[in-house]
Amino acid sequence: HGTTWSDDFPQPPHSGPEWFVSESGSDENNGSSEYPFATIQYAINSANENDSIFVATGTYTENLDLSGKNVSLISTDGPEVTFIDGSQSGRVITLDNPNNNDIYNRISGFTIQNGSWNGAGAGIYAYYGNLDIENNIIRDNTTEGNGGGFSIEYGYANIFNCIIRNNNANHGGGLAIRVDSEVNVIESVIENNFASGEGGGIFTDNANVNIVESTVIWNSAGDTGGGLRIFDGSQNITNTVIANNSAVVHGGGIKFTGSSPTIENCTIVNNQSSVCAGGIVAAFTQAFIRNSIVHGNDVGSFCTIQGGSFDVGYSNIQGGYDGEGNFDEDPQFCNPPVGNYQLAENSSSLNSGLDGSHIGYN
Repeated sequence: HGTTWSDDFPQPPHSGPEWFVSESGSDENNGSSEYPFATIQYAINSANENDSIFVATGTYTENLDLSGKNVSLISTDGPEVTFIDGSQSGRVITLDNPNNNDIYNRISGFTIQNGSWNGAGAGIYAYYGNLDIENNIIRDNTTEGNGGGFSIEYGYANIFNCIIRNNNANHGGGLAIRVDSEVNVIESVIENNFASGEGGGIFTDNANVNIVESTVIWNSAGDTGGGLRIFDGSQNITNTVIANNSAVVHGGGIKFTGSSPTIENCTIVNNQSSVCAGGIVAAFTQAFIRNSIVHGNDVGSFCTIQGGSFDVGYSNIQGGYDGEGNFDEDPQFCNPPVGNYQLAENSSSLNSGLDGSHIGYN
């Protein structure tokens, strides 16, 4: 009958260290660049220690579990076109590594959205481990617990160049950083998040947190701490704008309790609450503030309760405040209605800081 031919050649074996995922792929493929998988979870399950998974443009409706895996997830084309969608059916990404801080994960270049959960962390949940979250958009995630966008306990994380928006939780609408965690939030935007309890943008409890060159804006809380609600631990907030946040009770911008905060070169403006202070509330805390602007906060700049205090210097404080180099003048921002809080060229806050430096974030 003659010779017959087939185009179904067997795929060569593939064992990493790079794995590939595409909407046009198949989980029956070998996961190479020529024969990508169709789902991210299948790639995670196939990956070896310290492997990387590269994800092509598309929407991947999955609830990912990276627990116990030293694996990096990297999109090839960025968060505007690469989506991990939890479809309201659970957390989007889980990293559950009990008592193991040797686990390392990098998550870079995704929009992480539509997580729904009744416990901590609807967008990303990390329990122990080391985590780099880079160039992501984390949005539209909702939990009845803490940390709508992101929750971490007992872990270490760097959040770099991320946008965390439109998330909802009981405490920590955007972020919940708790229980001996150490987190750096760098060049990121925390906006339009909501907490029914405390910490509309960020909630921290017994954690060490650095917030650098970031913006915390338009967040709200049903109780206290519209922008940030801080319990215990230490915090360094530097070159950051905290603006247009609101709390039903007090601390529209920030409320500290029992912590050790340092605020330098920050602009804390146009936050509001109903009592005590729309700007910053300190309880059982001495807040150290230098080279910063605190203006336009309703019902006032500062409030101390339960033994709290402020050490303020070289800052532009509405209503004035005792301390070397402090003054009260219109900051003259460039364009506050669109969120531009850079100082105009004729602002008195330019060059009025310690050693002639700028005051506020500029």
